[in-house]
Amino acid sequence: MPDPNIKPWGPMPDDEPSGYNARRLNAAWWGSICLWGDLGTAAPIIMHESERRLLWDVCADPALPEGVFLEIGTGFGGSLVIAVKASERRVRGEECWTVDSFPDGEDDQIRPLLCEAVAKSMKARLIVGDRGSLQALCQRPMFRVAFIDGGHSSEDVWADVRAVLPLMLPGGTMLLHDCWGEHSAGPITVWQAAERSELNTPNRTVQACEITHSLGRLLVHGGA
Repeated sequence: MPDPNIKPWGPMPDDEPSGYNARRLNAAWWGSICLWGDLGTAAPIIMHESERRLLWDVCADPALPEGVFLEIGTGFGGSLVIAVKASERRVRGEECWTVDSFPDGEDDQIRPLLCEAVAKSMKARLIVGDRGSLQALCQRPMFRVAFIDGGHSSEDVWADVRAVLPLMLPGGTMLLHDCWGEHSAGPITVWQAAERSELNTPNRTVQACEITHSLGRLLVHGGA
């Protein structure tokens, strides 16, 4: 099995991964191909190298509370692979969830099949739905890490954050992807609001830490 500390940041091969047409994606954002364990399908990671490293470090952080990793927006499954393998480095390898609505016709229906294969191989939970699905599944705070990478409009990002924040464990971390670049219109407004302490409540403080390339890291202290 490839060393998970190294594989996520290796160079991307020149040939196309099987199962989808690589030319349909923006190759400039591709990082590498993950192949781990029983995973028989290539899962592209559309993240900058520094973002992948931060995702790994946060998910593997032994100082975070015990809880579930949550991803909003599965993409093609590459970030889920990193989260699962990094979470296994903790004393207790916690469960990982990924949520995606898979709009009709998107990527010729290949992406849902790819994500299903990745989730099954990684023993992760794939939830086909939207942020509303979480409210039916979660009766209490349970997420140690939340990776927000779904719709990038201001309306979508704010709705995702507002749905997830009350379900974050004290001491957890929220990661906002695309706080910089062409898809940043929604994520950056949430980041700026955190900088102005506008996400705080009497019982909860959300601290804006840093943006690594386009991945913003927020620390969540206290409860809802």
